[in-house]
Amino acid sequence: MLVVVVGEFSCVGKISKLLNTKEEEVTPLQEKLEAIAMDIGGFGLKSAIIIVLVLFVRFAIEKIYLNEWDHSKDWSEMLRFIIIGITVVVVAIPEGLPLSVTLSLAYSVKKMLKDNNLVRKL
Repeated sequence: MLVVVVGEFSCVGKISKLLNTKEEEVTPLQEKLEAIAMDIGGFGLKSAIIIVLVLFVRFAIEKIYLNEWDHSKDWSEMLRFIIIGITVVVVAIPEGLPLSVTLSLAYSVKKMLKDNNLVRKL
């Protein structure tokens, strides 16, 4: 018996080498989903900052107008405003991801309909 090739030089070795070195390409849908997710994250962060600033301004105006300062209560209330802002950021991202999937799929379906390329099999 004569052995010609073994290991990675055999047919099975060449196939496994190709499978292991193949880089995964990002699909257009994944690109759109990533872009929408980044937009939702940015919007959530900006909204949280605006909410916290509005709460702090309202708090300061109320304290100046009423002239009632209680440092122990005031610090806990300001901490509560920051926690509300963090909550908005934390909730916006997971709640926005299903929305981004739905929006990108709807966009893709509309584009396929314009091309008369939509095949739907129930």
